[in-house]
Amino acid sequence: MKWAKIQTIENDLLNSEFSTYFNVTVNNNVFVNGTYVCINLVTMFNSWSFPVFTDDSTIQNLISLWQTYIKEWQHSIDKMYDALYSNYNPLHNYDMIENESIGRKIDKTVTTPTGTTTQTNKSTTFDDTAYRDVEEITNSVNMTTEVTPNNTQTIDNIEGNFNNAEIRKLSRSGNIGVTTSQRMIESEIELRKKSIADWLIEFFVRKYMYTVGDDNEY
Repeated sequence: MKWAKIQTIENDLLNSEFSTYFNVTVNNNVFVNGTYVCINLVTMFNSWSFPVFTDDSTIQNLISLWQTYIKEWQHSIDKMYDALYSNYNPLHNYDMIENESIGRKIDKTVTTPTGTTTQTNKSTTFDDTAYRDVEEITNSVNMTTEVTPNNTQTIDNIEGNFNNAEIRKLSRSGNIGVTTSQRMIESEIELRKKSIADWLIEFFVRKYMYTVGDDNEY
């Protein structure tokens, strides 16, 4: 197996025709620009050597090596991208969403009595103590029962049918006080100071390249 130094292909690396092959993408979005990768290889690792596996041009060997490396790490790169570009409040360390579904069966019953009622009116004269019927009214009433409502509803995540439902969504967020705001700000600043591009390049160099008599610890 042969080895070639970065300095032997530095002109190719600085050529935009080849730099795009070093792009790192996530969901078709450029996460790490290939030009940045190439410039770093030329300026930081110019004397480092990489393996040449095929008879293709030397730059094509490095491109193939880089793309194989990125493919191997793609899943982790996707997660890094999600972590860096997710929306969040750096001072909040507590976030919860709770969904609650309540189903009820409500019956309204109206009942009237049943049977027959008779009303009799009687009167007497001033000189008589006997009461005589004057008027008699008879009423017949039948019992009726009405139950409302009679509609039904299906509620997600609850078995059975109901005619009254309540669905609530509760959201809680903030700082539960375990970590101080100052420490959370410091952690956020340290996170943003780190470069995923530099980490990818340095790990690539450690894994696939070598140099002789260099003080860099990669």
